[in-house]
Amino acid sequence: MIYINKIRERLEDISYLELKDGAKIKVGEDEFTGYLPLPILNSRLINLVKETIEDIPGEYFLEGMIYVLSLDYENEYSNVYIDFIKSYTKDIKGYLFSKGMDYINKEEYLEGIIYLNALRNLKLSDGRIYFALGTALENLDIAMFSDLEKNNHAIDIMNIYEKVLNIDESFSLAHYKLGYIYQEFGQFIKAKLSFEKFLTLDKNDFRLQEVREVLEDMDSDILKEEAILDMNSGIYENALNKLLNVNSNKRDDLYFYHLSLCYGNLGEYDSSLDAINAAIEIEDINIYHNQKAIVYQGQGHLDLAKEELEYALEKFGTDYYLNFNLGTILYNQGDIQGAIENFEEAYRLEPSDELLDIINQLEKIISS
Repeated sequence: MIYINKIRERLEDISYLELKDGAKIKVGEDEFTGYLPLPILNSRLINLVKETIEDIPGEYFLEGMIYVLSLDYENEYSNVYIDFIKSYTKDIKGYLFSKGMDYINKEEYLEGIIYLNALRNLKLSDGRIYFALGTALENLDIAMFSDLEKNNHAIDIMNIYEKVLNIDESFSLAHYKLGYIYQEFGQFIKAKLSFEKFLTLDKNDFRLQEVREVLEDMDSDILKEEAILDMNSGIYENALNKLLNVNSNKRDDLYFYHLSLCYGNLGEYDSSLDAINAAIEIEDINIYHNQKAIVYQGQGHLDLAKEELEYALEKFGTDYYLNFNLGTILYNQGDIQGAIENFEEAYRLEPSDELLDIINQLEKIISS
């Protein structure tokens, strides 16, 4: 998890004072003696003017130990630190959660996360704790993450909220949070399921109305995602019916591309051509020209398909699908050498034994 790496950077803020043999430190009613590295935050050390370890408040070491249990749980003294904390409070879970929430409520999210992560390491987390952790992670300053880390951080948050539901399926706010996260990731069907589950669990009228409006606005996005699933299963008629019901204000270039694919696979090439032209008008990219060439092929217009592919290659440069399809057309038109050149370019981009075999067979034809 990305956030783990971020909070581990706080290990640099910890110093260790050594409890030497024969020295002792009192925590509550218990005394600890013998050699023990005692972690303490550097900010505490700066403010200390005491001369001996025995004079330093035990709570400062308690705080340092919690940081170690959160950031460096495999530390060889972790078990001793746990005993130390148990001597201070009989309710470790309640103490750590309360302290963590205090920091979160003060918008000191990183410190709050450190306490909540300690609970996770100690295997004391429940749905409420994981939800608090997810909320704190959402509120971290996104500027601390690189572009790649931002995406992984969002996935971490999603996984945390999913963990909440693994523990307690009835945790309504986790469904609420996940609905928005899935929506942000373009997983509209999952978002719909999360929001619909939320509607059966939550009692807050404001949130309920908010989610109903979000679901209504997502209708077309859900239809588009369902259409893609139908297309992947080869059920093009169902996919087409769903796409035709998408609101006009949700019809982007990708929508028209998928519409063209549906029409093409159903043999309705004129409609397929209209759809792919609409996609190109919105966003001019190579894959759309490749689809246009395929439509021309379906109509039996090989010359138009060839011209479309040559135009796209000149405009966008080499591309596996453009070169492969152009090679296929040239072969069908009897231009074996031109076919070989395009297949070789496609092979250079994406090598495969099947394509190499085609090239070898064509070269044999040339040499015979």
